[in-house]
Parts: sequence; structure tokens; C-alpha cells
Amino acid sequence: MSLVTTNSTSKQLINKNINNDLNSNSLLPFPVISLQNHKGSVLCAKFSNIDGNIIASGGLDHTIQLWNTPTIENINISSSSSPKENENSENTDTKLSDSIEGLKIGTITGHKSAVTSIDFSTDNSYIISASADRTIGFWDIETGRRIRKCQDHELCINQVVNLKSGNENLSISCSDDSNLNVWDIRY
Repeated sequence: MSLVTTNSTSKQLINKNINNDLNSNSLLPFPVISLQNHKGSVLCAKFSNIDGNIIASGGLDHTIQLWNTPTIENINISSSSSPKENENSENTDTKLSDSIEGLKIGTITGHKSAVTSIDFSTDNSYIISASADRTIGFWDIETGRRIRKCQDHELCINQVVNLKSGNENLSISCSDDSNLNVWDIRY
């Protein structure tokens, strides 16, 4: 996982933010932060429901990646070298990358094809995922273990969403098989 600066403009923006001691209204320490760990295209991403402190992403590599949301509070840039040392230096990227290394929470595996959609439970205790393998997975967010596997669609599942109020045990999925399925995690 690393912070990616793709061009000199990005480096200038990062150096500008370091020079300004982060005197902005943004929650992010830099204008753009790229979290990398998937081994292929990323197809979906979602902030956790309660406070947005967790990001989940799913992709073609069949995995769900979990991250702490990169904010000024949880990225330590004080360990970076001074701005004068950072100017025109390739070490800037390395030191900034090191400062966000702790954002990665973990990887959830278990699908046999691309993860196409993800959602958090209302209380953030589990994640629900949809996959091109025609299954829906309910995953414990603390352990990464599958709570339940549901399979009733005949083709790729495009989206899955948890009910946000009322009966939190219900989820809905839609698929290329032209069906919408409502799921109750309790059964």
C-alpha cells in the first residue's frame, strides 16, 4: 500500500500542504490520497455508516479491503523530513507512504469471482458483499470471517444494500438474472 503521487503537480500540492502546516478546512491531510492493495480493478467502495471511519473496497481480485479513513488525525506527517529536504526529492513519496501504512485494517477473502458491491450493516458489525460468483457474503468486520453465504441468483449480482432503518436484518440484491432478492440474515 502506498500514497501515489502521479505527477509533479501532486508533489507540489503535497509540499504546499506540508509548508502550510495543513492550514485548511479539509479533513484530509493532502488533496488526494490513493489507497492501494487490490491486484486488479476496484469495482466498489463504501464508507462505514456510523462515523465513516472505515472504508471497504471490492474488486476483480475477489477480495474486500478494509481501511481506516485517512484523516489529519490518523496520518502522522510529523515524521516526514522538513519541506526544504522534501523539495525535488523522491524521498517525499516514501516518507508519506510510510505515514499512511497503518491505515490498512485487513483483507477479507472468500468469493470466487469479482466483488461487485459492498455495504455495511447499520451498526458496522458486518459487511455484506455481492459477487460475480452469484453469491452474497455476510462478513464479521472484526474477524473477517463469513457469517453467512447466500446463493439464489443465477447470474452475476450487481448490487447489494442493507436496510438502513427498521429491520436491520434485511438486505436486497439485484442481478443480471432480472431478479431482486430480499434477504433476511437471520435465516
